[in-house]
Amino acid sequence: MIKRVLNLIGGKPNIFTLPQATIDTYKIDDEDKELFLSTVKVFSNRAKSHLTYPYIKLHLDSGLSAFDVVRIPKYPLPVVFNETTRKVIINLPPTGHRSVTGLEPRDLYALLMMGHSVGKLSSAKISTTDSIPFIEFMSAIYLKIFSKKYGLSGSYSKLIPEIRYFVSVYVLVSFFDMSQKDALDRATITSKYDRKDLNVDMNAYDFSSILDLVKVLNDSGVLPGLNLYRFISTMMNIFEMYNLPLLEDSMRFGSSLMVASINGNTLVPSFVQSYNQEAYQRIVTSIQKAI
Repeated sequence: MIKRVLNLIGGKPNIFTLPQATIDTYKIDDEDKELFLSTVKVFSNRAKSHLTYPYIKLHLDSGLSAFDVVRIPKYPLPVVFNETTRKVIINLPPTGHRSVTGLEPRDLYALLMMGHSVGKLSSAKISTTDSIPFIEFMSAIYLKIFSKKYGLSGSYSKLIPEIRYFVSVYVLVSFFDMSQKDALDRATITSKYDRKDLNVDMNAYDFSSILDLVKVLNDSGVLPGLNLYRFISTMMNIFEMYNLPLLEDSMRFGSSLMVASINGNTLVPSFVQSYNQEAYQRIVTSIQKAI
């Protein structure tokens, strides 16, 4: 289920619906786009054995015809799909560079891969039969980041299955569009947690929203004191602003994990894989089938 707006970045649109005439006012010069193309072509000669190369080659061969490269300073993400034109927009300002010349070749390559993935995943669906590695990986993120602060590796380790349960429900509903009723049951299997032990009413929360996931983690006493501000601050220190959407949208999650496979890029650092290497590999395999 693709979100129309992204709560973790202040309600900014996840997908554009802008006419080409509007996009054209923000486009970089043709010479800069040609430099983008030629730079990635040179770099891609060293990436022919990489899993992303076939996707990149398609766009190089077409002269980046499926992309508009722009400067929209007020939009905080480097890539967005424009539903109106069916084209992918690469937005330079969030990368910290005003021009193509400031970006490393592997980051330009990574931008194309992120764009390709966003474009394809905006309409592709990944089967719920592939949901387990997504749940395992997302659970690993929460446990790795919050376990020390909240003592989950010590005296409160019994709360770990409960966190897994909440995250399982969230991923099934938010990423795979499963009904919340079915997700509440399915999550007991994936998390190995008996929801009869819960001290919150799960039906009081909307698990299609990351806002309610944060709320239930606090209300349940699993991560007491957690609120949206603290959640965003913690996650920003690790993922940077433009990667926050991977936590709330399946399209962004999939595109970010694909880019994490590109060693040395600065958009989505390779360390992201390390949260759960086995689940990561299975997720990438699922995404490859979808894109």
